[in-house]
Amino acid sequence: MIKRIGMLSIIFAVCFIFSAVATDTPVIGILTIPSPVTGHPPGNYSYLPASYVKYMESAGARVIPIPYDASPENITFLLNQVNGVVFIGGSAKKYIKDPETGELLPSNLTIASKLVVDHVLASNAKGENFPLMATCLGWEILLMCLAGKYDILYNNYHDKNVKANVQFVPDTKDSKLWNALTPALQQYSQQSPAFLYDHVSAILPGKFRSLKGVNDVLKITSLSRPVNGGPIFVASAEGRKYPIFGNQFHPEKNAFEWREQVDPPHTPESIEIVQRMARMFVKEARKNNRTFISDDALDGSLIYNWSPTQQSLAFMQVYTFRTVIQDPQSWPALFNTTRVQETPVLKTPPLDRKNIHVQGHATIKLHDIEMLRELPAVEKSISA
Repeated sequence: MIKRIGMLSIIFAVCFIFSAVATDTPVIGILTIPSPVTGHPPGNYSYLPASYVKYMESAGARVIPIPYDASPENITFLLNQVNGVVFIGGSAKKYIKDPETGELLPSNLTIASKLVVDHVLASNAKGENFPLMATCLGWEILLMCLAGKYDILYNNYHDKNVKANVQFVPDTKDSKLWNALTPALQQYSQQSPAFLYDHVSAILPGKFRSLKGVNDVLKITSLSRPVNGGPIFVASAEGRKYPIFGNQFHPEKNAFEWREQVDPPHTPESIEIVQRMARMFVKEARKNNRTFISDDALDGSLIYNWSPTQQSLAFMQVYTFRTVIQDPQSWPALFNTTRVQETPVLKTPPLDRKNIHVQGHATIKLHDIEMLRELPAVEKSISA
């Protein structure tokens, strides 16, 4: 009888493991950000480093870019078909200051990010496992989306392309991210400079816990001490209930970036650590069964429709994209694909709205896109 019960338990466990996998062909959407690439001005182009694409592909996923400058309808159209989302790091504006009132308002990138965060929270609240991974700049924007405010970061770090370890905390023991590592790799993460940091901003642990919108959704899973002075900051956090993962360090760089001025860690241990993190995230994306509405829609969306270039001093390769409103034909899945859905995608100008509502937070009054473009001098630009 005991043997039989034991065998049934094993069969049940195996069935549960396999039932958790809803797709073997996950597709990850990566939100683009305004371009800093020479010859590709941010008003006309968005971009993403190829290392993020390779990072997801190395874990068994395909990638589509989600243009941050697209309309809410088009962003949602793509979100409904991918199995997970990534917010990248970089140098972009997170908010602006109204010159008349002094009020802090979200940048266009943050507006688009709010739509994604709202979608992620709503999907998971309905019981659908829909993961989000946010790195550096993207992590900082995620925090702002959850907090519903923008003056939440410590902005006086000087860690430009530095390598450092992390410090585990009590909640690390229940972390999906860190439990993806072997005990030896967990120890290496704490004792060796296994991670690359490139930031001037970060969230402090006390501030993190004081923000109800943040602390209710996320828990701190590691801390880090800055290399060039300043207070200890949150290195990583993840969802208390939902598959949301944020990190101040850059896991995508270890295996795929080789610029001398960046110099990420390339030890076998540091590369295996971040590869395990990528596989953990893609494993979470496999747990929902979202698919594209047609093969044409998928084929027109995949990153293979664009070619990476080497026009960057900070990255080995980057992808640049014409803005949706200026060159809609470069986004065939948004405008040229026959759609079979109840609500058609609208060909509205990107981000043309006055108010954005993020689930669980107050509506934020916004200036229209024309005013935002008239205020580049007062926008807060942060390298991340």
